[in-house]
Amino acid sequence: GDAAPTEGPSFPCTDVRPGSAEAMVCADAELAGLDRTLAEVYAAARARSANEHPPFLRAEQRGWVKGRDECWKSPDRRACVRDAYVLRIAELQARYRLVAQDGPHRYVCGASPADEVVVTCFATTPPTLVAERGDQVSLMYRQDDGPVPAGRAPAAASATYRGRNEWLRLTAGAGDSVGLCLSGVSGLSGVSGLSGLADLPGGAGASGVSGASGAAGASGAAGAAGAAGGTGATGMSADAAVHGGEAVLVWGYQAPELRCRPAD
Repeated sequence: GDAAPTEGPSFPCTDVRPGSAEAMVCADAELAGLDRTLAEVYAAARARSANEHPPFLRAEQRGWVKGRDECWKSPDRRACVRDAYVLRIAELQARYRLVAQDGPHRYVCGASPADEVVVTCFATTPPTLVAERGDQVSLMYRQDDGPVPAGRAPAAASATYRGRNEWLRLTAGAGDSVGLCLSGVSGLSGVSGLSGLADLPGGAGASGVSGASGAAGASGAAGAAGAAGGTGATGMSADAAVHGGEAVLVWGYQAPELRCRPAD
């Protein structure tokens, strides 16, 4: 079985309901650690969201707890609870700029200015990006495409990110330094390639995510869930943030694929 935690979660375990998600967290060392990490990241996000109007972070977190507790419906309850924590930690770290970032990178996906997409990647686990298109914003999670084969040129490196109804595939151009956008692995259990992302608790990866302002590379809970690509929370160097390759974007349910090129 799973190892009992030597240190408990952020909440007291004395009165948890047997068989509940909270009881599972109390009895599992990894889940208890994730709960403590989420508490730290949430506190840092609340500090960043003090001037948010309307204030929605606390209500949103209550909704996330309800979603986590719905994991009893999943065929693999533990994987569902774990993935709920992992995705929520990454979401808050990206939305509130609590870890190192790579970008913003601008892509032109058509003739209209509305087809410009601004992409910023974050050193979360799993890796995330925030894509902005007009007045719409989507938080996307890195899909694990597997490692780039040994000996393959950097120009062949690519990464796919998925939100609820959007996805973006980034490709490195010749001579690019592979920064956060093209490095890292998904780090998720029980979610093959994030194909079931929209069905995860809390609506993780939904479009329309707001609250994405803030300073890059903030201190505090930075990197509490681990930094992809071995970066710290001090931001990316200029050469590591260069992406000259093309991108493919799908924005919306059953929307067509758009070919995008770097705007710079």
